[in-house]
Amino acid sequence: MASTPQPAAALVGTPYEGKKPAQPRIQLFFKCENYQKVGAFKSRGAFHALSRLAPDQLAKGVVTHSSGNHAQALALAARTHGIKAYIVMPTISTPSKIAATKSYGAEVIFSGSTSQEREAVVEDVMKKTGATLVPPYDHPNIILGQGTMALELEEQVQGLVKDDPSLSVHKESNIHPSSHTAINGSKPPREPSAGHLDAVIAPLGGGGMLSGVATALNGTGTRVYGAEPSFEGADDGRRGLEANERITTVKTLTIADGLRTPVGKINWTVISDKSKVKGVFAVSEEQILSAMKLVIERMKVFVEPSAVVGLAVCLYDEGFRKIVEEEGGEEGWDVGIIFSGGNTTLEAISKLFATGEEPAERAEAKVGKDGERTPSTFGPYTLSRRYMMYPDDLSRSSTESQHLLRSSSFEIDDHEAAGPRNKYTNGSANGQSRWNKSFKQSPPWRRPRCIWIALAVAVVLILGSLMIIQKSNIVEQIRASPEESPKEDHSIPPPPMPQPPPPTVPEMDKFQKPAEFKVIGLIFYGRPATVGILDCYLRKNLVTNGGFLDEVHYVVNTDRKQDIKYLDKLIKTEKLFKKVMLPELGYNNVWKHSVEPEHMYIKIDDDMVFFDDNAIANLVYSKLHHPDSFNIIANLVNSPETGWLHYHFGAIHSYLPETVAPPKDTDAAALGPKAWRASALPIWNESGEMSFPVTMDKSDDGSVLEKDRPEAPPFKGHRWLPLPEPEKNIYKTPMSKTEYNPYGPDWKSWALAAQVHYSLLENIEKNQLHLYRYGTSSPSSSEGIWDMAFARMNINFMAIWGKDVLDNVPFDGPDDEHELSVNIPTKLNRPVLVNTHAVAAHFSFRTQHELYDTDLLSRYRAYANEMICPKGHQIPIPKDK
Repeated sequence: MASTPQPAAALVGTPYEGKKPAQPRIQLFFKCENYQKVGAFKSRGAFHALSRLAPDQLAKGVVTHSSGNHAQALALAARTHGIKAYIVMPTISTPSKIAATKSYGAEVIFSGSTSQEREAVVEDVMKKTGATLVPPYDHPNIILGQGTMALELEEQVQGLVKDDPSLSVHKESNIHPSSHTAINGSKPPREPSAGHLDAVIAPLGGGGMLSGVATALNGTGTRVYGAEPSFEGADDGRRGLEANERITTVKTLTIADGLRTPVGKINWTVISDKSKVKGVFAVSEEQILSAMKLVIERMKVFVEPSAVVGLAVCLYDEGFRKIVEEEGGEEGWDVGIIFSGGNTTLEAISKLFATGEEPAERAEAKVGKDGERTPSTFGPYTLSRRYMMYPDDLSRSSTESQHLLRSSSFEIDDHEAAGPRNKYTNGSANGQSRWNKSFKQSPPWRRPRCIWIALAVAVVLILGSLMIIQKSNIVEQIRASPEESPKEDHSIPPPPMPQPPPPTVPEMDKFQKPAEFKVIGLIFYGRPATVGILDCYLRKNLVTNGGFLDEVHYVVNTDRKQDIKYLDKLIKTEKLFKKVMLPELGYNNVWKHSVEPEHMYIKIDDDMVFFDDNAIANLVYSKLHHPDSFNIIANLVNSPETGWLHYHFGAIHSYLPETVAPPKDTDAAALGPKAWRASALPIWNESGEMSFPVTMDKSDDGSVLEKDRPEAPPFKGHRWLPLPEPEKNIYKTPMSKTEYNPYGPDWKSWALAAQVHYSLLENIEKNQLHLYRYGTSSPSSSEGIWDMAFARMNINFMAIWGKDVLDNVPFDGPDDEHELSVNIPTKLNRPVLVNTHAVAAHFSFRTQHELYDTDLLSRYRAYANEMICPKGHQIPIPKDK
């Protein structure tokens, strides 16, 4: 049994610190929903919900919003019923889940990532098509469908224990048959006995599964618990129970991506009922990874992180373990664990485990029972694979659905040095014959697969995953620590993409400036305040200096004579600089009169204040390597979509503005050319509250609609200072309000932008630009490709062929950004890709003019003077400094 106590060190910082660790006796039975055809439990609710629709509703089709599992389940259910399915998926959905959903014949429509954005698109689809909404979790039919897994689990456990009573912790030999007459049950509580589970733990996201399981087991005497991740407030169910109210918003990037949703309204009425759900426990990312590793390595079962939160609770949550110890006594509990799904990939798993370290000696198998050393192969646990049941054809009413699952029962023993024991059998003596009898009557999604093939495939997948982890060192390239950061030479080959690369494109480590065409920097000029900084970067990237830019064309999009005079003076200093005058101002004319079809253009806004040495080379390389792409955009710092990702990947640090002016001559300009470093800033130590308001109510031109301007800069030239306890206080900073929304706070708020810029300067100083990298890549790729899935993206720094522009001008509207990132790519079905290794900083939007009241331009100017500008070409400090 899992009776090994946790080491005392594991309880430090918890309410159980200094107390004797619990030593419960637990026998685990696993319900493997990952063996469903769609790879998760969601097919239960989807098939059941469709079985309840009237013929006229089915004729018009169904619609839902989902990031993956429910999307695939409803798509499959709709195809089985021969009806149309419209699936609204957020643009950040996993590409493999998008592809799987489309493969079942569904029409995928993309939306923003918040529930409000998804629901708005669903509402639009319903109005246009008349389709019926089948929600992912918050509906009685979904709840009832998901509840069937509990009925099956209960019956299958009874069959297992009947064949081998020693599997149960309970010594009683009497096995009571299930007597459900309704899915909600009304039987009086029973005494613990062999064949009946003492508890079931189900993952908790939106709550459809947990509320279904709780409804099905209500009145049976089996306790039901929920399990959640705790990362970034993902434990909304647990926190809601503590506060006695449902939490409606969750923003988290927990690795348990299937559990990032707030609990639904209907589901909350079940989960908050203590007679149905006894409690909800939360586990850390490290505990989830440890449990997942145990399942993959010892059980040879392929699961996603969301699936193992229940097991992590059993192994690591001291509160739950105390309950089992106290209520189960010496006999202990039989506990059912639901593995909700297995929709993940080898690449995703390899990244997870390549970044993680073994969580203390417990996972390293150094501490055994009662604290002594043990030679065990996985922490204090060795896993004995005892039984694997074939699917069992359990006759159910239409309210209970008729979905068949593979279920597993395993025993975790505290043997000191024993290897795994193997014993395979059917769930009951006549289980195989009953299965054969019903085989031909089962629909395709219910037909069995040979368990030996499944096991063989699982072993091959795991071995492949381990080889990737050991040989590729992928995460060292993507998430290397500052001490181990790879040099910024990007000497690694490209990632696999839907279309194979042309044979003429060499690997990145051999990639040189192409001679067959010109690469031209296209600068949309109108703001001289930042062009002095950009000028140094452009000169460094000219072909004459070993860069990729054959020429730089400044396209004049202003009629201010003073600004044009400044540009004329700048052009005279470099023969590869050219000025392009337009017959008429406007972005349509900029594109129409400034490009030629045979050249590749690197479009750069005039307020780009930083880009890394290989940014342009990476954009050119990716444009050639992904010829079907419409354009390649840099990984923009201060951009709504990428800002949300940077925050969740750890690239944003804790900063707040100083509110009292420091002594004179402390700003970056006055301190000299090297005064850009974040390490020179004092720690924030204000007397007031550690917070700063974020103004959202702005008009499109950036003017603040409130009279009192709560987000006004404290004074001109002020600094932003790092906070004490930065990891703890990050939630008190403006960037905690970030959204994956092109018109959200990241676009409207100068405060979010200021925090992003100061974070970049800190990352530059610490040589940790790798924090900005994400996306799809091969184990040795210098690209991190993020497909925008036809969602709007800022085009401040991008690569595009002149022909692709000229073939589509004039644009239908004045917004060239929307045309070049959404409308035209969608019409042509050509993706817009972000190369996340090409990091570039965009200073401000028109809605963020308050940024000029910080000292950020002085800091970027100081950095460029020290690190970028050619000798003899220093950026002058403005006279007002």
